[in-house]
Amino acid sequence: MNKGSLLSLDRLVVTYGAVRAVRDLSFAISPGECFGLVGESGSGKSTALRAIAGLAPIASGNVMLAGQTLMGPRDLHFHRRVQMVFQDPYGSLHPRQTIERQLMEPLRIQRFPDRPDRVRGVIRRVGLPESFLYRYPHQLSGGQRQRVAIARALLMEPDVLLLDEPTSALDVSVQAEILNLLMDLREERVLTYLLVSHDFGVIGTMCDRLLVMRHGLAVEEMSNADLRAGRATSAYARQLLEASRGYHPEALADVG
Repeated sequence: MNKGSLLSLDRLVVTYGAVRAVRDLSFAISPGECFGLVGESGSGKSTALRAIAGLAPIASGNVMLAGQTLMGPRDLHFHRRVQMVFQDPYGSLHPRQTIERQLMEPLRIQRFPDRPDRVRGVIRRVGLPESFLYRYPHQLSGGQRQRVAIARALLMEPDVLLLDEPTSALDVSVQAEILNLLMDLREERVLTYLLVSHDFGVIGTMCDRLLVMRHGLAVEEMSNADLRAGRATSAYARQLLEASRGYHPEALADVG
């Protein structure tokens, strides 16, 4: 593993009973980088994210944050540095709590000062008016809910965001808005992203490097330039690229 990496996996194995969902997965992400995991459904990419967050059982191997191996349940210090944005913005929000209460709760747990000011500031930063703090999730659109989920992650002032298909439930125009927001936030706050997606358009727009996965295994690591030029050395990665010929970086022309 790269000693200068912020987040890395070393031969990670995740099992559910007799099923090996992730097998000997290794990669390293540098500070400020956006690294993508791409593959078909069931390839293990989301499971890898959940293992990093402590939400999936690690059978063997290591997850390292800033060179320190993470052991056991994730503690408050981990959650200050690493936050996750889930695929379903509605499922990740409590349906019976106002947005304000859901944003205040993690700040209370972490004992942050000036909690109301922080909440108002972060909701404005993700492009929502302060009046939305007094609404419930069902009163928001999908894109608005995902903005709230991003705001909740930003409250901890993390170094790393784990992004699990953050735009897959959104239509194309809203998807472009969320990707623009994520790119702006990364630049402003020097955030490091680990992004999971099945969409080469999203990966090509956001990521500096990517790893193609299949059946829990790493198949091929590529740069953004390799992806855009269609350069793949493995048969499986070439097959994925061929199957996604509808993907063109220009298709998300409104992004960036």
